[in-house]
Amino acid sequence: SQVHVDVHSRYNSVANEAFCLEIMDSLRRCLGQQADVRLMLYEGFYDVLRRNSQLANSIMQTLLSQLKQFYEPEPDVLPPLKLEACILTKGDQISLQEPLDHLLCCVQHCLVWYKSRVMP
Repeated sequence: SQVHVDVHSRYNSVANEAFCLEIMDSLRRCLGQQADVRLMLYEGFYDVLRRNSQLANSIMQTLLSQLKQFYEPEPDVLPPLKLEACILTKGDQISLQEPLDHLLCCVQHCLVWYKSRVMP
């Protein structure tokens, strides 16, 4: 499944806003799914942002909220990331719980776009 959304101008602004809020609610729910689902979401967020600039603030807030779960605010911890939260170990089995590399890449791409378009 791909994350692909286009909001067309033929709809009125109220309908667009309602539609965008529904989209963001669905995307936020996806962040509670398995790592594979979140990985696909992170890979698609940038395209959604580029195609639907009216979602910029919601997308940036959603990404910030997700990133905060893995950010370590202690100044003496380097790198400032909760890497142990990204994997699950059961006996000799290790599984990925959070595709942090994809989240960080997504944040970086979206932030560059956001700064160039919304905050020139």
